[in-house]
Amino acid sequence: MVTEMMNKTDIGIKKHPNYLKFIAFLQRAVPVLMLIFLFLSPFTQDTSIKEICIYSSIVFVLFLSLSRQFDFSFKTPLTAGFILFIIWTFIGWPFALNGPNTIHDIYAHLLKYLAIYYILVNFFSSRQKLSTLIWVMIASGMVYTIWYMSYFYLYLGHNLSDRLIIFPYRDYIYVVAFLLSIQMFLIQKRWLIRIIPLICIFSTMAAIILSQTRNALLAVIVGLLVYSLRSKKVIILSVFIVIIGMVFSPVLMKRFAPEKILHSDRISTGLINLEIIKDYPVFGIGFGMQTYGDREYIDLESYHRSIPEKYRHENILRSPHNFLADTAVRTGIVGFCLLIYIMFCYIRMGYRLIWKAEEDFFRDWGICFTACFAGFFAQSMLGDAAFALQAIVFYTILAMMTILWRIGMSELPEFGSRY
Repeated sequence: MVTEMMNKTDIGIKKHPNYLKFIAFLQRAVPVLMLIFLFLSPFTQDTSIKEICIYSSIVFVLFLSLSRQFDFSFKTPLTAGFILFIIWTFIGWPFALNGPNTIHDIYAHLLKYLAIYYILVNFFSSRQKLSTLIWVMIASGMVYTIWYMSYFYLYLGHNLSDRLIIFPYRDYIYVVAFLLSIQMFLIQKRWLIRIIPLICIFSTMAAIILSQTRNALLAVIVGLLVYSLRSKKVIILSVFIVIIGMVFSPVLMKRFAPEKILHSDRISTGLINLEIIKDYPVFGIGFGMQTYGDREYIDLESYHRSIPEKYRHENILRSPHNFLADTAVRTGIVGFCLLIYIMFCYIRMGYRLIWKAEEDFFRDWGICFTACFAGFFAQSMLGDAAFALQAIVFYTILAMMTILWRIGMSELPEFGSRY
């Protein structure tokens, strides 16, 4: 009797107009908060706003899911890899050199970013919503680069020959915004709308050249090579960009000189990473990101002395500076293989969308997101990419391809019903 009364009360509440309005508000608020979060992601000044946006979104999603007001799904081609990777990080926790930092970073630099991925996948699950997500990423890169260059060169008064580098790792948003803008520019019919991605293309490329960042320029070239598989226009654009870079930034070209590359601190860091992996091959040193550079746990100077003298660089980097090596160092060979598996699943999605889908929408955006992924991968081979803005960009790229894949699964009969 009491149970029946409680059920009737619960049904009555769920049918109440104010309750329905509240649920509708939450359903609309989540994507808006996520878009604000992504737009502000490059800006270091708005940390509190970003934290409010992401944690509010997570709380709202939990409420909607637990009250059965939103069908939140974890069903994606990447889920199996994510689950195995999470399990492995927890298995390795007791063997971590710095246990507290490991458990903190499993939450802060893995579970939190996976929450971003799944929220994007679930709340931007239509063509229009995916387009909105893409436009926000483009706008974020465009607005940030224009503000950043104006602040550095106009407000602070630096010369154009000075390297644009106050805030590190911002070049990750430059690259993804640049590559997304190319596709958005190509598909738009009206020139008035084309102006926005065109401005983004020029502003992000200007920021890349002025920052003199080798991995960002390499990422752009790799991304454009992927684009060129289906568009001759992009080949012309690629040649034009290389010429612009050579003419307007001779300093950047000098950074690609063979002697600069052969005597780079990245080579000695890579060899140090290999030595650490040899010592901790199974579980790694632990998922915690502060362990690597902490002398209490890792004696990098000793590892530096163990590598061949001709490869030793006077500068010992306090982080792996390579996404794959970073994963192998922190989670061992098994964690490394699981990351490769996740990447393989992503590439498989892109392959099927590009070569199996009959509609241009899926093929074109499949190439675009594959180019973004290829650019990110190239960029992450020369820098840290597992935290902060870099990780947000990475998981957003994963989410965009997954959304496109799920739309294809629902609309294209040739895709079938299996992941």
